[in-house]
Amino acid sequence: MKKYINLIAIAIISILSYSCEETVNGVELPYQELLVIRGELRANEQFNIAINKTLPPLEEYSRENSIISGVKAYIECDGKQYTLTNISQDEYTNAELIPIPGKTYKLYAEWKNHKAYATTTIPTNNDTVYNIKIQSKYTENEWGDQMWKYIVSADAILSGNSVVLIKAINNSQYHYDDSEFAAKIDKDFTGNITIGTYPYWYYGEFGLSSIILTKYDLPYFDYYVTRREGDMNDDVFAISGNNIAWNIKGDGIGLFIGSNKKEIILK
Repeated sequence: MKKYINLIAIAIISILSYSCEETVNGVELPYQELLVIRGELRANEQFNIAINKTLPPLEEYSRENSIISGVKAYIECDGKQYTLTNISQDEYTNAELIPIPGKTYKLYAEWKNHKAYATTTIPTNNDTVYNIKIQSKYTENEWGDQMWKYIVSADAILSGNSVVLIKAINNSQYHYDDSEFAAKIDKDFTGNITIGTYPYWYYGEFGLSSIILTKYDLPYFDYYVTRREGDMNDDVFAISGNNIAWNIKGDGIGLFIGSNKKEIILK
């Protein structure tokens, strides 16, 4: 009897093991084909706009599979249309168009039955930072390793109704290449800011080579604070990856944004 019970138990385990290893076929995740547009219009610089398509969620991503042909796209400014020309794979440009601070640019793209569009303004950049200071602090990281941290601060004059990203670029090979301060400035600001903190394994001379101060059009801030949320679900019944705050409208996702960059060289 005991032997008979053991045989039944083995049979049940075998069935369960087989069930766990069985591959389920024919399952599909919701998929909507959209245009994917990525482009930054920097003041007084030539630009490239990348235009691709989304891929099904179960398909391994590759740039080659996302490339499309037959795209019709243009940028409009002051009533004039600038046709975008495909220059390589998924990149489009117009050499005649150089973004100017204060101007508004409208992007239109069409492919098959998909139409996408976006609008951005190139910000002015009269902001500045000065009186830059570096403070050192001896501390431990999350794994208990003892290390130095260098805190970079500065006085700043920042204009309101804008988004600013400030990076302090260091000149040492032993710590991170940059750190950054990002904020949406609602009204004109004058005061002290902390640009960033650098972990450093040795106590010694710490130096900065430059400060890069970039102004962005306002929609950039919503993108910046949500940019790492693309792997999260905003629908419990579907994998949409639609948590990032894009500014592309219509049948598309992505970011089309104006910026104005300046570099302050430190001696």
